[in-house]
Amino acid sequence: MKATILLGTLKSTGLSNTETLCEFLVERLARQGIPSEILKLVERQILPGTYSDMGPGDEWPAILDKVLDSEILILATPI
Repeated sequence: MKATILLGTLKSTGLSNTETLCEFLVERLARQGIPSEILKLVERQILPGTYSDMGPGDEWPAILDKVLDSEILILATPI
């Protein structure tokens, strides 16, 4: 089993509260033997559009592959 966390914080630098919570969650999942990965979306080049691959420079296809390979998907957004 594998978990992917899509971190939707708007802070490109520094540690946000949402990211801190995600790191805590990664530790808790690891205790249960579940490897996980945080993907900080603000640091990725995700091109706007309606296709799963908008062409050169679009990092969404690689992100989508990680999501599809995971049994657990966590969406983390600021409130």
